[in-house]
Amino acid sequence: MPMTEPVAKMVGRFERMERIDQLAFYRHIQSHFVETNALFELITPNFDAMNRFFEALGMEISAASGDQLLHLFGDGRVVSVRRRDLVFHLRESTTSKTVPTFNLWLTGYSEHELERLRHIGYDFKELIGIYGSSFQFTTPDGGTVYI
Repeated sequence: MPMTEPVAKMVGRFERMERIDQLAFYRHIQSHFVETNALFELITPNFDAMNRFFEALGMEISAASGDQLLHLFGDGRVVSVRRRDLVFHLRESTTSKTVPTFNLWLTGYSEHELERLRHIGYDFKELIGIYGSSFQFTTPDGGTVYI
């Protein structure tokens, strides 16, 4: 946001407020916005292979039959895939039509986890760049996962 005169006045007023007033102002502004969570679903004809692949990457796979969201959007087997704040559903394709590939970029792996990825049994390319090394995996569906 450019620092126009009205913005500068508002920032100046905010900085002169007492802490309790800043919190009240923040809550007032926050009440004008809606926070949402999106649900992503990967549909795949290679359900079992993709399930094993994400598990090998250190993601938590859950097939809780009591989770109504899992079964709300379609047929076929489905699991919830989670790693920290990332959550998506992996669903088995029940049609014969082709589905687009799924690409993913994951962060937050420790050095120990990165070393483990070298030996999980999936082909990868190690890419060396300015910020260190990263891994490029090809999923069983033909998509790409960067770590």
